[in-house]
This record gives sequence, structure tokens and C-alpha cells, in this order.
Amino acid sequence: MQVLAALVFCLFLQTASPTVKSENPVIKNKATNQKKGGLQQSKKDEAHNLTSQGAQESRVQSNAKDQHQQTDSHAWFYPVHEVSPPEPRDTPLFLPYLIATMLGVVVNSIILTLIWIQTKINAKQVKVSLVAIKVSARSARAARASADAATQTVGSLAQQLEEMRKSREQTDKLIKAASDQVAEMQNAGNQTEQMIAQSKEQVAALATLASTTAISARAAKDSADALVASERAWVMLKVDFNRLLGQALDGDISTCVYVDIVFRNFGKTPALIDEVCCNLGLFDWFPETQDFASMEPYDSVPEEIRAGKRSKPRLYQPQCIGQKTSDNVMMIYGIVKYRDIFGHKRSTTFGYSVIGIGESAKLKRLVEPAYNQYT
Repeated sequence: MQVLAALVFCLFLQTASPTVKSENPVIKNKATNQKKGGLQQSKKDEAHNLTSQGAQESRVQSNAKDQHQQTDSHAWFYPVHEVSPPEPRDTPLFLPYLIATMLGVVVNSIILTLIWIQTKINAKQVKVSLVAIKVSARSARAARASADAATQTVGSLAQQLEEMRKSREQTDKLIKAASDQVAEMQNAGNQTEQMIAQSKEQVAALATLASTTAISARAAKDSADALVASERAWVMLKVDFNRLLGQALDGDISTCVYVDIVFRNFGKTPALIDEVCCNLGLFDWFPETQDFASMEPYDSVPEEIRAGKRSKPRLYQPQCIGQKTSDNVMMIYGIVKYRDIFGHKRSTTFGYSVIGIGESAKLKRLVEPAYNQYT
């Protein structure tokens, strides 16, 4: 609009400005002026000159004589006359031309305004498209992150990962096919029912594929657990009787047993022993369960046992209040806590009954499940 106003103002100044006369006057020869003046005068007085031809001839001779005398007497002088140019006139089509030009400027300004408005609308549409692209990119990244997290749970089983990747590719293809069918449903209204039926079939196929994928994932996890179980460390122990002593402590009779414990790793990878809990107890009969979680550790010295190797014998001296009689039973029980190379915490429970009294006493392994647990 500002450009339009400037153009109209310039045209107004052009039409309102007065005609400027030429500052340099036209210089013409006197003889030329006289010749042109004579021609114009002869045209105007042609009728009058025809009536008196004799008078005209005498006048011409007189003018020729005077001109000859004047030329002879003033041969060195060249007279000039200042003649002003005629007043300039506007053409009759200038005003329509001016109006047409103004209309053209107005139309062009309207077109420019519409182009500017359309440009702003296009810019807004571009921004909306960019936002939609960003949202789609975030959704894609989130989906990819979820897929990567799902694949990491399988571990190091390359074959199972490949099967899951193929299943995921098939799922993506089916989803894309379903999306294409939805687009076709929107574009072809006359095939709506048929496309809905096809979409239902695709959804059923997707559900079946999802179930198959879940089964494959569970199978992969079971395989991974089986692999870990086959490659993990398995720590067993053997308790050898050393001697049995009885002594008095503050008026109470107590019993102390000296035993040597040797650990052996029957697994395929090393194990690290964290702590050993070992207790001596007197019971009416051997209990079927024990609270191993609340037992205080007897030994917390870490020791690594390689695959298929044994540890050095450890001497333990568990004791209890009272003495073994024919009315009770004495047992040594405990738990060994260790870790494998996969970082899993493992444990092994044990239990031995003390048979006999004095130097003839010996140990016998208990067969109850509570004293033979391996995790």
C-alpha cells in the first residue's frame, strides 16, 4: 500500500507541474524568417495579389532592389532575431492514459497484497508440517528405543535375536499394509465395507504374530537361562569331623565341634565366595526347615574358586549350650553364599548330624531338602 501511495503521489506531481519554457531561445536567420513570413503572407493575400499583377511585380522589384542595396551596404552584418517556442500542449489521451496507469498500479498492488497473504499462509502451513514431522520423528525414536530395549533382554543369543528381528520386520510390513489399506478406504468410499473386512483380517494376523513373538521371546529367555545354568558356577562343600570337645562356660555345659570344610566348584566358570554361616545345635529331632536368612556369618573372607577346583580347608569351631545325650540330636548346619561370573548371587545349604560321643563321634549328611538346596 505504501508503494501504491508513492506512485499516485508522483503521478499527481507530474500532472500538476507547470510547463517550463526553454531557457535557451531559438536563434534564426533573418532571411529565413523573411522567406517563411513571405510564404505565409503570400498564402493569406493570394486573392488580393491576383487582382493587381502589375502592382505586385513593381513591389517585388522594389523589394529586390531594397534587399540588394541592404545586402550591399551591410554585407558584414548578419542579423538574428529571438523567437520564443510555442506553448506546449497536453495530448488529448493523456488523462485516460493516466487513469489506466493508476488502475494498473491498483490491480498490481492488490495482486502483491494477495501474494503476501498467501505467502504468510504457506509459511504457517510449512511450520505446521515441520511440527508434524518432529512429532513423527519423536514417535519413531520412541518406537526404536522400545525395540532396542526389547532386543537387549535376549542377551548374547544371536540366533534368537535374528528371529525376533525378522518377526519385527514382518510386523512392520503388516502395519504398513494396514496403513495403506486405511488410506485406500479414505480415498474410495464405495469400497468401505470390503476394506474394513480386510483390516479385521490384518488385525487378527497381527494378534497372531504378536502371540508368536511373545512365545519366541519366552523361548529365547528360557534358552538364555539354560545357557547361564550350563555355564554358571556350582559350589558344593564337604565337612570333615576333626574332634568334639565339651567344656564348662560360666556354670553351663557347652559343646564345641572342630570341623574342616572344603569347597569345590563343579561349574564351568569361576565362583567368588562371599560368606559362610555355620551353626551347631541340639534338637529333639532334626528340623525339616531352617531360617538360613537370619543366620549370622561365621566367616566373611572372600575366596575365588576356579572351575573344577577345590579351596583350601577351613577350620570352623561352632559351639552350643548343652551336651549330646541319648534324648537329643546334635547337628551342624549352615549356608554358603557366593557369586558367579554373571553377577548372580548363589547359595548352597548343608546339614550334618553328629553321631556318637567323644573321640568316636562322626558326621553324616542329612538328606532333608532344606539342607540340600542349590540356587
